[in-house]
Amino acid sequence: MFLFNTTRTAQSKSSRVVAYNATTLDEIHNTPIPGLVEGAPVVSSDGAYTYIVSNFQNVVDNISQFQVIQNSNGSIILTESNLDGAAYAPLGVGRSPIRGNYGTGGQNTNDILVWGEKFILDRGEEDVNGVALFEGKIHFFQLPKGFDPVGDVPSLISRSGHDIGKVTLSAPLIPKHGQGAIFSFQAAQFRGWSKGHYFGKSPT
Repeated sequence: MFLFNTTRTAQSKSSRVVAYNATTLDEIHNTPIPGLVEGAPVVSSDGAYTYIVSNFQNVVDNISQFQVIQNSNGSIILTESNLDGAAYAPLGVGRSPIRGNYGTGGQNTNDILVWGEKFILDRGEEDVNGVALFEGKIHFFQLPKGFDPVGDVPSLISRSGHDIGKVTLSAPLIPKHGQGAIFSFQAAQFRGWSKGHYFGKSPT
């Protein structure tokens, strides 16, 4: 069993994901992460992996990353960087879903990670009615069936939906069937997708 702690250093804008044995409290790993982890790390249902998203800025670019950490030794088995200027919002997780939400997701009951994008200054614009529109996508990830952390790592990849023009500050909710997500977006809106069907609500 594991206990986790995320530490942040304000001056360096960096984070560390620290894992402890829940019985002995011995430190298992102390993994440095560039930038600030967004939301809480998500530990997989089997305890084998930790998923995080982080945001940071180098000299030129705003960079967001999705990373998968192997809990047994703290090694980072996947790092994906988003270089288009979008910041990532916190991760939502669907535990042991019925299937993955994509063409080859049948009978894949590994946890599904879903996340949106945060507001960043100058990435939004108003239409003629004064309604703010933002560049924003939905991202998701699921380990393949029978994943082998030794041989299957090169095949790991997250997926992204089309630009939906919305941003969020929170993690989405994932239905048990795994084929959708429910988000709270800017301007007090919520939007959801379930098995290919769309629904939403705006303030009246």
